[in-house]
Amino acid sequence: MKKPRKPHPDFPLTPHNCGKWCKKIKGRIHYFGTWDDPDAALRLYLKQKDYLLAGEAPPKDEYDYTILDACEDFYESRRRLYESGQLAARTLADYDVLHRQLIQHFGRTRRVSSITREDWRRLRDLKQKRWGPKTLQNFIARTKAVFSWCYQAGKISEPMQFGLGFKKPPKAAIRKARYAKPPREFTAEELRQLLAVSSGQLHSMILLAINGGLGQTDLALLKFHNLDLQRGWIDYPRPKTGIQRQFPLWPETVAALEQVVTQRKESADYPELVFLTRSGAPWVRQNLAGSRSDAITLEFTKLKKKVGISGYSKGFYAIRHTFRTVADECYDQPAIMHVMGHGDDSMSGTYRERISAERLVAVTDYVRKWLFYGP
Repeated sequence: MKKPRKPHPDFPLTPHNCGKWCKKIKGRIHYFGTWDDPDAALRLYLKQKDYLLAGEAPPKDEYDYTILDACEDFYESRRRLYESGQLAARTLADYDVLHRQLIQHFGRTRRVSSITREDWRRLRDLKQKRWGPKTLQNFIARTKAVFSWCYQAGKISEPMQFGLGFKKPPKAAIRKARYAKPPREFTAEELRQLLAVSSGQLHSMILLAINGGLGQTDLALLKFHNLDLQRGWIDYPRPKTGIQRQFPLWPETVAALEQVVTQRKESADYPELVFLTRSGAPWVRQNLAGSRSDAITLEFTKLKKKVGISGYSKGFYAIRHTFRTVADECYDQPAIMHVMGHGDDSMSGTYRERISAERLVAVTDYVRKWLFYGP
């Protein structure tokens, strides 16, 4: 085809053989619209010019903003938070799983602006058939977080309209689903049996879990500087939230940890971690793509089978539930929350500057007496 002339001498774009207006910026040719609509091409050029001159990718036109774009942009923002230490690896992995779920359902090229309230209702109905109320609640909360960020970041001009059909499950449904399952706790006798047949690192982990409510990730990331075995204390902010956590260690826990430290092999890759597997790796590893390796759970499952304890509800994390359940009977909730690394957003928590060591000792001693001298 014959190339058209420029609409006026000052027109900044040049007709290209492909049928579009173009301009070479920083050594690269960029295209801005077809020959038959030079005004639209000029508007697009003026909109993107500053970004291109700065060497940045211009923002996409909202009409062309897809589910894939939304997921990638949001994930990149969360990845930066993760790299700065403001977001846990587990949370970043959860968002990666969410993005794959959204892209699988809507398709990579589905325009965000084309998603309706009815689309969200159908998605919720589909997930409700497959998941329990708690999983569905988390899915809806994370999905809304993605598009709330897109609006606040200027990727879309209006908030996403989810409608009434994409609401979280009611709290009553979550409570009913929880109470329909067996309690996630061990008896004192069951824990004594587990401690009697366990040894080495797993023995220490079980003691730390019931001594202060540490979970698998807490144990896998525990470092030597968090422990003061001479005093018998642990000072260990919770990795998931960064909330301060301190509690006294029982004599049994100190003795078990001293044995672990004595027998531990040096590791060039993880010199600060207290617990390492035989291969010298952390016991729990979180892949940012969503996969999670938990060797503590695997070994604990073998141990349960050895003593005849069964049931999905009695996993390793149930020891943390057990600690909280038993500790509640000493009626010092602030001290218990401090031991477990739970935040206190109440007015009392705002004004409370410290919790005495005596109160923390009282909490852990109560659980110790229940464990070793209880029924």
